[in-house]
Amino acid sequence: MQSSEKKVRDTRKKVRDTFFKPVEGTDDVWVCRYGTKRKVKDAGYANFVTHVQSQHPAEHSALLATLSIATSSQSKAVDSLFYSKNAVQVHGWLQFVVHCLQPFQVVEDPKFTEHIRYESLTQKSFKKYLEKLTKIVEQKIRNILPDIFAIVFDWWTTSDSHYCYVRYVCR
Repeated sequence: MQSSEKKVRDTRKKVRDTFFKPVEGTDDVWVCRYGTKRKVKDAGYANFVTHVQSQHPAEHSALLATLSIATSSQSKAVDSLFYSKNAVQVHGWLQFVVHCLQPFQVVEDPKFTEHIRYESLTQKSFKKYLEKLTKIVEQKIRNILPDIFAIVFDWWTTSDSHYCYVRYVCR
């Protein structure tokens, strides 16, 4: 087992041991410290972590905060603890390309990807995930905004700086 995989497994085990105790007289039933029973089919820990993440979000956030104080190499293990490897990779690429204003083809550039911690991704896959994220954000905005509203844009330049002001207005 690789060292990072071992760290992930050990961390997941800590989550299980912190939040769950085995039910006496059974091999596959565990009880959460808040009373929820979980029947576990395999020897993994993902089921326990998923339960804490979905049913006890405040505890999950506190755990993440505690673990994120760790070094960056341990941060990768924390990401892997709660999210699939693919989700971590896609999130990393989306965040990097959008925040750093990179062209989409950077996700396939072998010279570039050898210097970044994410595995390469095809532009087609990147665009697919970007479109899915866009639809989620659009729906969240749709849920927030009233049926009737206006969007006000104002652009201006001062010396070499350019500005754009965007505001929505509703009654």
